[in-house]
Amino acid sequence: MNQNRALVVGAGGLTGGKLLRLLLESPAHEEVIAVVRLPLDVQHPKLKQLVLDFEAVEQWGQEIAAQEVYLCLGTTIRKAGSVAAFRAVDVELTLAIGKRCQLFAQSVVVLSSLGASSAALNFYRKAKGDMENRFIRLDIPRKVVVRPSLLLGERKEKRWAEHLGKFMLRIFRPILRGRWQKYRAIEAETVARAMLRLGAEPAKGIYFYESNDLERLGAST
Repeated sequence: MNQNRALVVGAGGLTGGKLLRLLLESPAHEEVIAVVRLPLDVQHPKLKQLVLDFEAVEQWGQEIAAQEVYLCLGTTIRKAGSVAAFRAVDVELTLAIGKRCQLFAQSVVVLSSLGASSAALNFYRKAKGDMENRFIRLDIPRKVVVRPSLLLGERKEKRWAEHLGKFMLRIFRPILRGRWQKYRAIEAETVARAMLRLGAEPAKGIYFYESNDLERLGAST
């Protein structure tokens, strides 16, 4: 297996798309695999797009094998249609792919959320917490969970509640300091840069990074 190969699942999303671009620009990666439901409008000599059946992850084979894996899956209740359908993507599908990656991955970075907890009353944070609890039990040498706050960046679809939240967080950003700093809205580009850096680290173990950590790690140099 090519040791300079990376796998991205969720490259059609806001953070995943930015991460894909960074991986393609990275001189440390000779090949980048993007597993997608529909082909992306992206062309690059290092890119290998695989249109696979997300309802049959157990049938995915060695074509997805890579030492570095980035799981950026995510949806919304509105798009999914129900809480159960939302969990099917953000929890069950993410974990099914993670389990498949146990066969080859040395490092897996998963996109979670600020405030993720299986004890949370909010369905979104609870789902992310349930996913995290099961993810860290996977047999993968290096497991990284990133927990960004509200993501800034242009999405393909409009999310009006999220748009309002971003506006408010921009206003209050200057006063969110100290232990409140992790609640600042964060650019998806910054999160993607941090994920790229964390995925390449060699240290084994389980690691959690809050939004303020990601802002520091993903700062432009």
